[in-house]
Amino acid sequence: MRLGRRLSSMRITKPAKHSLRLRTVASMGYVYLVLMVVLNDVLEEGFGIFW
Repeated sequence: MRLGRRLSSMRITKPAKHSLRLRTVASMGYVYLVLMVVLNDVLEEGFGIFW
């Protein structure tokens, strides 16, 4: 409850910084997802070559 109140007050006082943080977290999650998919493909291809 305290955390929610602090987040709402932060959103009211500094909306630009809050949106920037949200965008940063979203972009990091997206990059992490893409990296996982690429690494999965590379590992599958590597194991196919090795086996």
